[in-house]
Amino acid sequence: MLQPGQHSLAVVAKGDGFVRVSPQINYFADGQTVSVNPIPDLGQDFLGWSGDASGTQNPLSILMDRSKVITANFTTRAGFDLRACSTAPAEDGFRLLMSGKLGIPYAIEASANLTTWIPLITLTNLTGVMQFTDREGSNFSHRFYRGVVTP
Repeated sequence: MLQPGQHSLAVVAKGDGFVRVSPQINYFADGQTVSVNPIPDLGQDFLGWSGDASGTQNPLSILMDRSKVITANFTTRAGFDLRACSTAPAEDGFRLLMSGKLGIPYAIEASANLTTWIPLITLTNLTGVMQFTDREGSNFSHRFYRGVVTP
């Protein structure tokens, strides 16, 4: 239980990353400054703060004038694993493997110019790696792919 003049701070990481809090203590004195530093996982980005903080300042200094809940929002990007399925081109199109977090739906999109993206399919990752064959993929001189987390 907090005493008068003490405040608590709850920091939540949403997405792929964690937050360093300094000092690491259970409660803070009124007027004390706390530093929070969001650290994204490899291949991810820090998007910004929400809750009792806003913006993208990193690290963020928080004045403890009351108890607060702050959320650090990180990306959750899919990763492509473009291992060749065989040494010969696939007769039925271009095959790719996509990895990502389990239970998360991902939209696979294609582009010829990296500006305009066309949705191809939405897959939910149930096994760790998803295989997809773009039947139109071999009809292009070049084609780019990306995976996007769907809401």
